[in-house]
Amino acid sequence: IPSDQLTPRLTTEEGQGFNEPSLADDRDTILEKYFDDGFTNATIDVAYVPDPSAPADTPRVGVVFTIHEGEQFFVKNVFLNGLHYTRLGVARREVQVQPGAPLSQQDMLESQRKLYNLGLFTEVNTAIQNPDGNESRKNVLVAMRETKRYTFDYGIGFEFQTGQPSFGTNQPLGQTGASPRVSFGVSRINLGGRHQTISMKTSLSRLQQRGLISYEAPKLLNRELRFSIRLLYDNTVDVSTFTSQRTEATLQTVQLLKKIEDRELDSIAYRFSYRRVQASNIQVSDNLVPLLSKPTRVGEPNFSYIRNRRDNDLETNHGSYTMVEGGVAASYFGSEADFSRLLIKNSTYYPFLRNRRTGTGFVFARSTSVGVENPFGNTVLLEPGGSVPTGHTLIPLPERFYMGGGSSHRGFGLNQAGPRDPFTGFPIGGSALFLNNLELRFPAITLPYLHDNIGFTIFHDVGNVFATPQDMTRSLGVWHQPHPEVCKTDEQPKDCNYNYLSHAIGLGVRYQTPIGPLRLDFGYNLNPPFFPSFTNIVGSTGQFGFQRAGHLNFSFSIGQSF
Repeated sequence: IPSDQLTPRLTTEEGQGFNEPSLADDRDTILEKYFDDGFTNATIDVAYVPDPSAPADTPRVGVVFTIHEGEQFFVKNVFLNGLHYTRLGVARREVQVQPGAPLSQQDMLESQRKLYNLGLFTEVNTAIQNPDGNESRKNVLVAMRETKRYTFDYGIGFEFQTGQPSFGTNQPLGQTGASPRVSFGVSRINLGGRHQTISMKTSLSRLQQRGLISYEAPKLLNRELRFSIRLLYDNTVDVSTFTSQRTEATLQTVQLLKKIEDRELDSIAYRFSYRRVQASNIQVSDNLVPLLSKPTRVGEPNFSYIRNRRDNDLETNHGSYTMVEGGVAASYFGSEADFSRLLIKNSTYYPFLRNRRTGTGFVFARSTSVGVENPFGNTVLLEPGGSVPTGHTLIPLPERFYMGGGSSHRGFGLNQAGPRDPFTGFPIGGSALFLNNLELRFPAITLPYLHDNIGFTIFHDVGNVFATPQDMTRSLGVWHQPHPEVCKTDEQPKDCNYNYLSHAIGLGVRYQTPIGPLRLDFGYNLNPPFFPSFTNIVGSTGQFGFQRAGHLNFSFSIGQSF
């Protein structure tokens, strides 16, 4: 190997300060290069001697690396052993050792890593045939043990927070309660020996019943393209206003733009979704029930771009995360509602006052989300209580933006933010969203029996959901509900205004677990909205009253809020 290929790899340089311990590192660096080029018997001697011609006040030494290259070995053949169900080509394309190439230790290690990453093998070993022999061309054996092809998973848990829906009662703000949850799934990997997976998953709770069948091919056309097909049935009651029923089919291709080792840093997903959505048990004005309860087809090509620079996805201490998601639902794609949708989210994490010994410290975290929906064609946007023009339709209730709860604005109960029906007082979602979360995460403290697994957070959330994007842009500087007295009279309940930014401060407790922190957040809304709410409703009449969203809200879940 020419010396000009080795010198740039060294930390020892002419004219620089002499550091004896770095010579061992330089020796290992040179050996690594030789081993990767097939010189498996290479050795290096390192020596340094004083330079007698150097001035006494600036002594110098000469460093000599004496390299004994030995014989260079090459790969003769590569044999794969242990493939019972997996097709040979699936494993072959992950093997970096190629016949005729230098016998590289790095390539052998990289082959092991890539084969393990397939998720098809529980054990991968590489060996050189007759490693002590004098043959210049060696056979390489890769022995694999395949993993079980069927996987069963199950779980049990619960949700506990304010704002949970309570049907059968006139409670626009929902109620505080717990919802038990069970889940079960079965997966079949290595379908047809092609590194493809089919899986079926179910999730049942008081708030959601979901069934999902998916098919995934991680490497479409042997490229970094992940292709999947999903069939979904979902019956969700996470908004107190209605029950959302969704039947959906999705085709998706994910392109990896940047990857370091096993982490996907940049990716873009291209999807086409065709779904049938229906809202039932609707708690809105009678004149809108026939339109909003009608089943609606939504055909939508969409995309999502993700840029992930977080150091740890479960417990982030520094870095950033950006997500951009957009789509267009139009009659050209079989959709009965015409609208475009764009959602942008950016999060940053800044550590400070870190303890050098333990590596822990404070983290200041920020997350900002902005979303807009714009109708076109025969689809229109209305202020709460507005009348729908003849021949036009609305964006379906399940397709709108909602906010509130432990994963969004913690000053509201579950999906309780934004516009409300002027007659029933139930939230109806909106076509624009703005949310900014700030968190100061304290380092974990040590407590008896709990060790150092407890941490605390203080936070500030600000934002709201708006009926139209224009309402959002006009309200970014408004910090209090405009004219709340209008919401307290029955003269014009439709004029009750929700266009302002709602602020909340709060305290969170975190308990670290292997699957992420258990999170309990208490949020205090500084300026919750007033809203009209009729009771004793018979047809389109009732007894007028007004309510105010609660100041104190809490939620219990797993994982950081963002």
